[in-house]
Amino acid sequence: MTADKRALRRAARAARAALSPATRAAASERMATALDDLLGDVAAVGVYAAVGDEADPAAFVARLLARGARVAYPRLDPPGFAFVAAPGALVPGPRGLPVPPPGAEVAPLAALAALVVPGLAFDAAGGRLGQGGGFYDRLLGGLATRPRLVGLAFAAQVVPAVPREAHDVLMDTVVTEGGPLAQEPGGGS
Repeated sequence: MTADKRALRRAARAARAALSPATRAAASERMATALDDLLGDVAAVGVYAAVGDEADPAAFVARLLARGARVAYPRLDPPGFAFVAAPGALVPGPRGLPVPPPGAEVAPLAALAALVVPGLAFDAAGGRLGQGGGFYDRLLGGLATRPRLVGLAFAAQVVPAVPREAHDVLMDTVVTEGGPLAQEPGGGS
């Protein structure tokens, strides 16, 4: 990992942690509205379960489920996504991350219209700095077609430029509490 990425991860974590719980909750609700405007008519979406002080897509998930859309969450072994009927069905996985239970129906990436992706820092061009494990880059890198990638973060996590390497996958859109930052028509697939 480069020193630039380490420093940016520290700064992004600090910026996110500096937001009060009330600010994070209000911002997450505004993000849900922006996601609904962007993706509200899709049949199936991949999302993540927020951990700690991450931007939380839970309100968006509730809206999707109320409309009858299917929701999939990341699974780590084997890497991919699986459908769950509700976020309450998630179980503790590696490092305590919420994951679909064993036996959950696999969600092929081709079945998902979009993936809502967490990150520590994003830029307006769709650059993303994650936790450093490379889950999304390995899963999505090199695919000829893929779901639309929507980065989700607080505005405090947006930086002028995220350091990029050849294997880094760009987001098609980045959504903050202020709405979408970057969007490329056609989903960048």
